[in-house]
Amino acid sequence: MESAYIHLVDTRPSENFAGDHQEPSPLLQAFMPALGMKKEDLDLQTGHIPGAANVPYTSMFQEDGVTFKAKEDLVALFQNRGVNMKQPITTYCYVGLTACIFALAASACGHEDVSLYYGSWVDYGQRAPQSKVELLVSPQ
Repeated sequence: MESAYIHLVDTRPSENFAGDHQEPSPLLQAFMPALGMKKEDLDLQTGHIPGAANVPYTSMFQEDGVTFKAKEDLVALFQNRGVNMKQPITTYCYVGLTACIFALAASACGHEDVSLYYGSWVDYGQRAPQSKVELLVSPQ
């Protein structure tokens, strides 16, 4: 019997997912001015939401960095990263931008039950207690 739980997919780079990279990341810092955010306003933890799979948004593209990989390659990537395509999926990133890439790629693979956690890591990483954040590396 399939679980009724929603599967989480984090599209941030692996270093951020693992907690091996200080937040906010260079990518997030690049977007912050356009989003009206200031680095001083953020108190982000490192790591990820427990139980999430990591599919970095860049891994879904061909070498040109613009074109999606073929459907069968995307499905294999998702399976290799532990994504259960038989469950509803919620995807997140820093603020909900790159998570849309996963939602589109999953839809292109025939998975229609994908939602976006718009607040993403900026929301969760500031509000969750440390016990609700997973690290794949030891804190420094």
